[in-house]
Amino acid sequence: MPSNNVYVYPRLGRNDLGLIRFGGHGLANLMFCWANATCFAHKNGFPMIWPTWGQIKRLTLFGGFGDRRLYLNLFDRPGDAVTPIRGAVLRQFLSTTKLSPDSDLEDLAQRLKQRVANENRSHIAEFPAEWTQKVDFATLFDHHSFLKQQLIKMRPNAFKKQESSAPIAIHVRLGDLPFDGSGVLRGEPVRSHARLPIEYYRRALNKVRNNHGENLNAWVYSDGTNEELKDLLSMHNVTRQNLDTAFDEMIAMSQSNYLIGSGSTFSKWASFLSDGKTYWPPLLDHFQTKTRPELETEILNPLRIQHQLAEQ
Repeated sequence: MPSNNVYVYPRLGRNDLGLIRFGGHGLANLMFCWANATCFAHKNGFPMIWPTWGQIKRLTLFGGFGDRRLYLNLFDRPGDAVTPIRGAVLRQFLSTTKLSPDSDLEDLAQRLKQRVANENRSHIAEFPAEWTQKVDFATLFDHHSFLKQQLIKMRPNAFKKQESSAPIAIHVRLGDLPFDGSGVLRGEPVRSHARLPIEYYRRALNKVRNNHGENLNAWVYSDGTNEELKDLLSMHNVTRQNLDTAFDEMIAMSQSNYLIGSGSTFSKWASFLSDGKTYWPPLLDHFQTKTRPELETEILNPLRIQHQLAEQ
């Protein structure tokens, strides 16, 4: 590694103390910042400072129904990544350029290389927290294999496919979603962060089974309670899965043959990492479900599904 370089740092949250963060987005959103920074570093031969994955949220400390996932020790740091402690020192003493989601990254990479050469001094290229809200896989299409290999290095056990893995995965996102998604049952497009009714997932599962096999096993991954999921879990050959971490569940979902997504960023990452077919609800921002151009996808219309199944 040259003595002077451009160090790339994905800043996963505004309140980043180097070894821990306070508050911030969920894992899937954090992964957008990490992924874009990782691809930028790899393409330009820049060393990467390992990001601060661990986070503490107010509701984690004081109870309530918030996201209690801390992401502590979630990933193994790749050997070529700068340690968090050394990274914190570098960020304290080196100048920093923030690369916004609207930046021309190719132009900035050349400018940063020239600056380091002219000043004979290392520099920090920071991907700020705004990247966690850039829910767009277009910049990642060509880096799918590279990103998957990086994730395998970071948590290899998550990718060891279970022999009994169910062919259908259903991601039911409930939690603190801010929008009402009940209109989906009338065939109306909804927002990505809408809370879909359980009846939607029941109809979606019936549709997938009608196409691919009536008795196919389905595994449910959800942040909801068993009581909230009871109408789905009561269907035949449907089982809920509770794995060690959110990332493990994301990868398990990606290993299914058929993924029934919720429209959330978590479902979208599972689809991006998958080689199977993904079924989506009708979304207003449907472009965000284009996780990879070559993947087979289908937009479901629950109202039409109900009519079609009733006619059979």
